[in-house]
Amino acid sequence: MKTIKNKSLQDIENNTQYICCAFYLENRLYSINNCLFIDCSFRSHLQVSKIQKCKFSNCGFSNGFLLDLRRNRLTALPKEIGQLQNLTYLNLGSNQFTEIPEEIVQLPNLKKLNLNYNQLTRLSKEIGQLQNLQELHLQLNQLTGLPKEIAQLQNLRDLVLSRNKLTRLRKKIFQLQNLKRLVSRGNRLTVLPKELGLLPNLTRLNLSKNQLTVLPKELGLLPNLTHLDLSKNQLTVLPKELGLLPNLTRLNLSKNQLTVLPKELGLLPNLTHLDLSKNQLTVLPKELGLLQNLKELYLHQNNLVDLPKEIGQLQNLTHLELSQNQFTKLPKEIGQLQKLKELYLHKNDLTEIPKGIGQFRNLNTLYLPNNDLIQNQISEMKKSLPNCRVVYSQRY
Repeated sequence: MKTIKNKSLQDIENNTQYICCAFYLENRLYSINNCLFIDCSFRSHLQVSKIQKCKFSNCGFSNGFLLDLRRNRLTALPKEIGQLQNLTYLNLGSNQFTEIPEEIVQLPNLKKLNLNYNQLTRLSKEIGQLQNLQELHLQLNQLTGLPKEIAQLQNLRDLVLSRNKLTRLRKKIFQLQNLKRLVSRGNRLTVLPKELGLLPNLTRLNLSKNQLTVLPKELGLLPNLTHLDLSKNQLTVLPKELGLLPNLTRLNLSKNQLTVLPKELGLLPNLTHLDLSKNQLTVLPKELGLLQNLKELYLHQNNLVDLPKEIGQLQNLTHLELSQNQFTKLPKEIGQLQKLKELYLHKNDLTEIPKGIGQFRNLNTLYLPNNDLIQNQISEMKKSLPNCRVVYSQRY
């Protein structure tokens, strides 16, 4: 084994002892074998895909130490992995682990752990020993529950539990006071505990593709929530407390069974994207007109027969999707939406188009197929909107 001392280096050679060296490595994965690092400094992100017979003694890692072992069909880890005390990110995705390797809990500085796409059926209670863990990804396993020790991960910010076999979220999860993102889509959740409202720092919550029928009113106690995805559930009603989320910017409620909306939905001052498509709505509250920052509104595939005239107050709207409803006419106030770029009206029962639409100077797409419009109206609209793609075909 050769020795290199007091050098600034841009590469790592195998079978080498490094003493007091500074590494400025390229942004790529390294394979390291039989190396000893003593009093070294890694000034760039150290990314390793394979490591054997290596030791790090009194080394500094300015931008983290990543070990990427994904897609290796691993069922166990080499014992020496537990000696990598400076490891900050361990990627074990797309392997064949059925439980968390015991070596992982020997890594006190671990901040990110990826176990997506494995065969985990349980998490051991030792997971709670990873006190510095900030991100835990467990997507696409076979988990049916989580240990109570999950609550010990008080530095956790990002928890991904999607596509497992969870029927409930353990209440201990909601003791994670620093959690910012919780993703549990594609499970079998039927209810949410009221403790959901105990996550003051949560900004993103994705519970899509579950079996939820109701939501707890405590959902309104998440003051920093910006993204909420509840699509592909079985919701029939929404709590009025949903209107108490002052920082919410994106709300996805598509593919549920909603028939009515609470008027409090209009109390979301920062909402920019609202998806209510593929529900069973027959009427909209006029308070939707209060959403002054709304840019995109999706209402397609409902049972709507009318729009409230307050729709014209959505002065920042750029995308409006109204297709596959039962509209026979639209309010003239829709002509006030001067920032509109895309308007989809196909598969309704429209017999006329408000003339104000012909004044939309920013409109680039107007989709009209399968309505009851006469050809003269279409011709006039195309003439009024020379820079817009106007699509129409007669209903057969």
